[in-house]
Amino acid sequence: MEELTEVPEVDRSSEDARGHGNGNIRKEEEGKGDESSRREPPGRKRLFITFSVVLCFLLGVPFWWKSTEVYRAPLPFSAIEEHARYLNSSAFALPCHLHIIFASAPSHTRGGFVTGSSLEKVAESFRQHAGDVDFGVRVTLDAEDSCVSVGREDGGEYWRCGLAKSGLHDVVDLHDDDRLDEFLWSFSKDQNSSTGGRYTVVVIGREGSDVGSQSGMHQNAHVNGRTVVGKHRHAWMTGVDLSHPGFEDGIASRIADVAMTYFKNGGRASKTGRDEEDQVASMPLSADGEAVLSFSLLNANPEDWIFDWDIEEVEERYLQPLIEVMEPVARLSIESQVLYYTPKAVSSHWDEALKAHLVPFKQLPFFVNSNEWHLDTSSAATGRSKLLNFAIYVPAANECPLHMQLSSGRISPTNGFTSPGWGGVIVHNLPGCENLLPNKSENYRLTSKELEPLVGVIVSQIRALFGLPPTFVKNSKAGIYGVPAAVTGIADWEVDVLLRRRATMDINASASTLLSLSRLVSSLPNMVIKDEIGEQVQSSLAQAKAAQSQSLVGAYHAAAEAARKARSQAEAAFFQPSIMSMLYFPAEHQLAIYTPFFVPVLLHVLVALLKEGSRYKKEWQKYKRWHMRQAT
Repeated sequence: MEELTEVPEVDRSSEDARGHGNGNIRKEEEGKGDESSRREPPGRKRLFITFSVVLCFLLGVPFWWKSTEVYRAPLPFSAIEEHARYLNSSAFALPCHLHIIFASAPSHTRGGFVTGSSLEKVAESFRQHAGDVDFGVRVTLDAEDSCVSVGREDGGEYWRCGLAKSGLHDVVDLHDDDRLDEFLWSFSKDQNSSTGGRYTVVVIGREGSDVGSQSGMHQNAHVNGRTVVGKHRHAWMTGVDLSHPGFEDGIASRIADVAMTYFKNGGRASKTGRDEEDQVASMPLSADGEAVLSFSLLNANPEDWIFDWDIEEVEERYLQPLIEVMEPVARLSIESQVLYYTPKAVSSHWDEALKAHLVPFKQLPFFVNSNEWHLDTSSAATGRSKLLNFAIYVPAANECPLHMQLSSGRISPTNGFTSPGWGGVIVHNLPGCENLLPNKSENYRLTSKELEPLVGVIVSQIRALFGLPPTFVKNSKAGIYGVPAAVTGIADWEVDVLLRRRATMDINASASTLLSLSRLVSSLPNMVIKDEIGEQVQSSLAQAKAAQSQSLVGAYHAAAEAARKARSQAEAAFFQPSIMSMLYFPAEHQLAIYTPFFVPVLLHVLVALLKEGSRYKKEWQKYKRWHMRQAT
């Protein structure tokens, strides 16, 4: 029999234990091997998941940016810069044209004293004396039997021939400046040749013996005649000897003096060679060219006496003509009021020699009592209109009469003063008030006749506020006189001066405002720019170009109006409410808003991405080391 061999029974429990033990040993060995190498490449699932989260944030940034951006209408930044550079390189100016007419006596024409070559010499000499100022000059010999003209022909309207034979010399013989001024105005008006920027100087010659008897043997006797500047756009010279050899340079020098000092600079001598736009402060007008003339009658102490006035009649008779003549320059309106208990802010002292109370010159800047004088109650004070105050101060009985001292110590003849940009003050003393007893029941009413001297002072103050001399032309030393504009208060050639200043001021202000707006918009990318702002900027640039084109043809009113609109539109765009609400909204504000929302989440995601990237890199390096050992 075959011997059976008994196979011993295996202890399954111990074998399982050994198997588990070997598995643990293998795991430990594998774990020890992970520290230096690994047999399989690392998985990318965790890396892709982490990266996908970051990618979702990155893809959401454009949508978030688009949803939070503000609307910004396109602005012509390059056009604004070009406009500003153009004004810096070539100053804006309205041209001036001068027509010199020799309305000489017949003897001068027959004697050959004034010839075509003389006219050429006068034109050339005038250009030399005028300097850098570009005056279009035309010189005409207007005699009874001939008419010759030389000089620039720009297609404009000049006085036509016929002045000498229209009775001019008969009017000159009357020695009446007002009548001669109206005669010349009538002659120019009939021919429609008196427009803004075009001026005429009429040289009325006389016999040499007549001039010599008046001026003796002075070497400049031929130019020592009398020069008068009219209240329109012309001037004239009388008593000039045109028979004197070399009279051309002397006459041209006198005409250049009149043209530059008065027609060009408004009566202010240009000592520095600059134009009047650089010498005079800006006009007291709003961007729209408006101003309110506020007249106030101040009763310092109504317990002494009470004053009232006929301001309506004064406005109709004296102020309305001024407003009408100033309309091309400014739109003026009038308001009036009567105030009580309005003491001044400074004290006066009694002068025994003058028998009057005096306010020293150094105290005048503090005369206005802003706490008691409620002068800014006008509705225009809250708008964009400029408010000019004119206060007529009636002192109390204990300081009447009250006078103001000048810096020289003399008494002010107008008894008033002007504060630039604010207005003016006039002190009105009741006649014989030093001998009157206070009576609070006594009422006084200032009639238009009594207010007439005060209105004259007010007109002078208005002229000073707008940059004109307070008084009209008068230079007796140089033999230059003027015809006052008694009705309007401002001559036509002075209106031209104001128009040039106003147009230059507006066009420069519009360029400066648009440039500031451009820089402001560029510095604040989160500022809302509405379509309205873009339209206003475009309109301002268009009006500025229109003003420049109109200035080239000498259209004063059209150029000034276009310049006014350019400035008005520029300032309307700059002070648009939507812009003003964003001026103090910096980028740090947005950073403070969005940081608490995004930083905590992004921080954890970025940290996880960095950790997973670092882990994946280490595991990949382990796999590469194992793969290199297997290859060797």
